[in-house]
Amino acid sequence: MSDPNQVAGPFVRRWLLVVAIGLVFVWGWWSTQTLRNAEYANAVATEALAAEMRLRDTQHVQTRQQQALVRRASLIDALAETTPRSAILRALGNALPTGVALEQLRLSTQRQNTDDATRLDYDVSLAIVGRADTTRETSAFMSRLRTSHLFSDEGGLRVVPTDKVRFEAELDVEVGL
Repeated sequence: MSDPNQVAGPFVRRWLLVVAIGLVFVWGWWSTQTLRNAEYANAVATEALAAEMRLRDTQHVQTRQQQALVRRASLIDALAETTPRSAILRALGNALPTGVALEQLRLSTQRQNTDDATRLDYDVSLAIVGRADTTRETSAFMSRLRTSHLFSDEGGLRVVPTDKVRFEAELDVEVGL
C-alpha cells in the first residue's frame, strides 16, 4: 500500500488550488461590487448636488419674481388712487381766499381690506392747519372747499377754529375704484 501522505498530497494540493481560485473569484467579485457601489454613491451625490443647485436657482428666481410682483403691486396701488394728490393741492390752492394761508397739510391714504377683490377702497384723511385774518375768511375758504367736487363727499368737512386767526379742518373720504 502506498503512503497516505503521498495520496493525500495531490488531493490536498488540488483542493487548495480550487479554494485559492474560489478566493480569487470572491475577492474579484467583492472588489467589483465595492467599485460599483462607490460609483453609484458618487453618481447619486452628483445628482443630489445638481438637484440642490436647481432648487436654489428656482428659489432665487421665485424670490426675484415675488419682489417684482410686490414692486408692481405697490406701483399699481399708488397709481390706483382715484384723486391724484396734485389735484387735491390744486383744489386747496384755488379755494384759498386772500388773507388765508395754510401752515400745515397732512394727507394720508390707506387701503382698506374688502371682501370684494375687484374693488379697491381707500381711506383718505386730510388735515389742514391754517390762519386767517378773520373768521369770515375762514368761512369763505370752507364754503369754497365744500363746493369743490373733491371735498363734497359723504365723509364731510369738519372745521375747528382754534383761535381767531388759526383753524383746523379734517376731511375723511372713502374713495373706491
